[in-house]
Amino acid sequence: MNFESRSFQFVLYILSLLEEWRGVRDEALSTLSGIPGCVFVHASGFIGGNRTQQGALEMARRTLQAAAKARGEGKETQANGS
Repeated sequence: MNFESRSFQFVLYILSLLEEWRGVRDEALSTLSGIPGCVFVHASGFIGGNRTQQGALEMARRTLQAAAKARGEGKETQANGS
């Protein structure tokens, strides 16, 4: 979604948390993700929580890394014609 003004262009990116984390809570989520202190990830993936700021940032980092990897694989697949 792009929002344009006279001299600025704003781009809004919406990225859900990892699909395998969605609907999982507490220790099960910490075990699954490998990130201590997880509290939950909403079933739709739009929000999640962790007991620490460091844990929350790690959840965000992992989600961003997975999205970047998926984009890279998508470009490679298109380049190969598959």
